[in-house]
Amino acid sequence: MDKNKVEQLIDSYLAGTCTLAEKALVERFYMEELLKRDPLVSITGPLQKKKAMWEVIHQKTNSGQLKKRKLVPYFFKSRLTAAAVLLLVAAGFYFYPRRTHQQAIVNPEQTADIKPGGNKAILSLSNGKHIILDDTENGLITHLPGMLIKKSKDGQLVYTAENESGKPGQQEQFNLINTPKGGQYQLVLSDGTRVWLNAASSLRFPERFMGKERNVELKGEAYFEVAKNKNRPFKVKSGKQTIEVLGTHFNISSYSEDQKSKTTLLEGSVRIVSSDPDRGGSAAFKGQILKPGQQAVLSGDQLHIISVESSDEIAWKNGKFMFNNEELGSILTKVARWYDVDISYEQEYMKKNTYWGTVSRFDHVSKVLKMLALTGDVHFKIEGRTIRVMK
Repeated sequence: MDKNKVEQLIDSYLAGTCTLAEKALVERFYMEELLKRDPLVSITGPLQKKKAMWEVIHQKTNSGQLKKRKLVPYFFKSRLTAAAVLLLVAAGFYFYPRRTHQQAIVNPEQTADIKPGGNKAILSLSNGKHIILDDTENGLITHLPGMLIKKSKDGQLVYTAENESGKPGQQEQFNLINTPKGGQYQLVLSDGTRVWLNAASSLRFPERFMGKERNVELKGEAYFEVAKNKNRPFKVKSGKQTIEVLGTHFNISSYSEDQKSKTTLLEGSVRIVSSDPDRGGSAAFKGQILKPGQQAVLSGDQLHIISVESSDEIAWKNGKFMFNNEELGSILTKVARWYDVDISYEQEYMKKNTYWGTVSRFDHVSKVLKMLALTGDVHFKIEGRTIRVMK
């Protein structure tokens, strides 16, 4: 790729007219160069010259590495920020952080770091027994009447019915699984439905589905892959809404402290209806059918349907934080749940700053904070299990 083509690529990037592949190529090149350095200390030497940039773009384009390379972590306050910095790199300018005072900046070598969350949960059985799953060895956990509960080799909780239909007149017995802050867990229900439970969440479900419907209740966030059974609808009650499905893949985020509940459909179809007990069962909305790639946002009694990038909404399930023009307050709320930390803001207005990017959920918290600090708009300091957010 010659000089003119590189300049055209940068121009089209700034204008927003380049292809997704071209945009990814430009942004990944910049981030790869930046992440070779400590983004939280002053950079006193020049970054790669424009010539080096041409060579790398040419090499990666011709070798087809773009499709093969894994995503690298990145965070920017906006795409314009990324583009502006990229131009500085291409022109051969020196790049300096907006702050050189480093006492308030996260540096894992100078301050205690915080490890990511992991598979942690407590299972409460209908007989009153409580089981700490992260302390339980793999294999059979307990044997209930007609039901085996096991912990698989990969750490999943698996319910297996010994016979397809229970005893005549048998009533549903409900279990409850809770994940703490800093915890997540996977389980397989007795009908084969798979559930991924995010941090600070709970799922109430029957040991065996006995009725004409399969009913569970969620608080927090979970991703469902529902086993198909057209004769027995699967229903998830979550806050003021109930999601009705026959067999599909969808994500629900419905934390009590959040102002909105979000249901995102990846496959199949779901119907969302009101289940607000404070309204005596009367519908605040009559229900909406979602199509794949759509998200239902419930705020109060108002339900809105929007189109989203479904993969972004289940990034947590795949081990990533992924944000698309998301406010810092929302980002750090997710960080607080996963790392089990408290967040303290020097100024409340900083919560409204918006960012986009992705980073692994299995890195230490300092890695996440470093990515955010690349913008120069905020700095962080870890004090015990509190993260201070400063200008």
